[in-house]
Amino acid sequence: MDRGRVLARDADGRPLRMLGTHMDMSDAMQAQLALRGNEERLRALLDNMQAGVVVHDTDTRVLDANPEAGRILGLSPQQMRGRVAIDPYWALLHEDGTPLPLARYPVHQVLALGAPMGHQVMGIRRPDLPDPVWALCNGFPLHDAEGRVAQVVVTFSDITEHRRAEQQVRAAQRDLAATLAAIPDLLFELDLEGRYHDYHASRADLLAVPPEAFLGRRVADVLPPDAADEIMAALREAHGKGYCAGRRILLDLPQGRLWFELSVATKPLTDGGPPHFMVLSRDITDRVRAEEQLRRLNAGLRVLGHCNLAIGQAADRLALLSAVCQALVDQGGHRLAWAGLVDDTATPALQPLAMAGIDPDGLAHARAGHAGAVDQALHTGQPVLQAGQATADGAAGDTVLVLPLPGPQGVRGVLVVAGPQADACDAEARAPLEELARNVAHGLDALRARLPRRRSGRGPASARRRFPAGSAAIRAASGHRGRASRGRLRPRGWGRRVRA
Repeated sequence: MDRGRVLARDADGRPLRMLGTHMDMSDAMQAQLALRGNEERLRALLDNMQAGVVVHDTDTRVLDANPEAGRILGLSPQQMRGRVAIDPYWALLHEDGTPLPLARYPVHQVLALGAPMGHQVMGIRRPDLPDPVWALCNGFPLHDAEGRVAQVVVTFSDITEHRRAEQQVRAAQRDLAATLAAIPDLLFELDLEGRYHDYHASRADLLAVPPEAFLGRRVADVLPPDAADEIMAALREAHGKGYCAGRRILLDLPQGRLWFELSVATKPLTDGGPPHFMVLSRDITDRVRAEEQLRRLNAGLRVLGHCNLAIGQAADRLALLSAVCQALVDQGGHRLAWAGLVDDTATPALQPLAMAGIDPDGLAHARAGHAGAVDQALHTGQPVLQAGQATADGAAGDTVLVLPLPGPQGVRGVLVVAGPQADACDAEARAPLEELARNVAHGLDALRARLPRRRSGRGPASARRRFPAGSAAIRAASGHRGRASRGRLRPRGWGRRVRA
């Protein structure tokens, strides 16, 4: 019975007759139970969401909040209820860390616009944490039956770890950019077919062609065949071993011919695509030039040592000059060498006496090309370097170095060396050759002084034959005895040449 009243009662007051109505409440009870179930499901959903939810009244007081909102804001839902948006417990921040104005608070934006707002990144500074908590915020209004804003719902997604990871990535990118900017080398990303996919160049002047001319194309389409073949060989080696280093390529660039050394490593790929490689190309032109300079210097020193030995052993000036010219070709790597002396006739003229690397007919032609430098060296007594002139077919000509041979009364002759332009003698490489020329001149003086002694029989061997007792006394006084001691006291072959 939903409603009714008693019409009659007995003497004891118990109802005898009643008047009333009955109403079926089944649907209402089921609706109420369904609503209660929906509320429970909604509460369970809010309590387990990975985003914070805060419901504000129109005066910004907190009406409700879920546990995730409490975790982000640092208060329990019970502690948050009744607090207003500008509560001093928390302070909201811009992305740059500066304080967020009240008008930019999510709840105030929704109240001001009467419309949703979204994707606002803001920091939440809490007194219990040293660093802010960062969140991605969204908000929307709930309207009453008359369309007025009754409540505001604000959601928070904690992006602190994501933001920290982004900052680390940006820091790594800045470090990488600074590192790449400090590396003077060229860096390319290529696939196994030699196709360019990306590049980095701190010095664009080292690129053989502009980026738009090589990106997406193969090395064989861009670089000279020799360089392209060497790069492809490096890629294949890196594909097999994981790494390749030490290969060199030579490129003709506007600033000249430059050498590059390649270092290739396999680039790890996560998508399982075709292999890619990182190719580091380093300008080693200065190093190659230094190596070449050292090679020429060492060659000059080898020639100097070999020729000094020949000077001590030569029996006459022809043998001396021939040995020197041959050493310059064999040991020094020069293409040709020849030597000539000024004769003692009434009209002195330069007479070639020795040559190597060239026949007499070729020497006659070469002398015509060397005439200007030879005349200058004879006149000034100073070395003369004549740069190579290109031939008719465009090939580089020989670089010629003319070394004067000084004598007691001026220049007695010249020593001429010639070779490819790549072997041009610089100041350091010329020093051993200039010393060689002086040694040759001294050797010629020694030979010239030795000849009268041979004719007069006044050499060391003759002195020993004429004064055997004196020689023995000298050896005894100096502590040298026997044949071995005598060999150490004289240049090898001296006695043999005198006896001959």
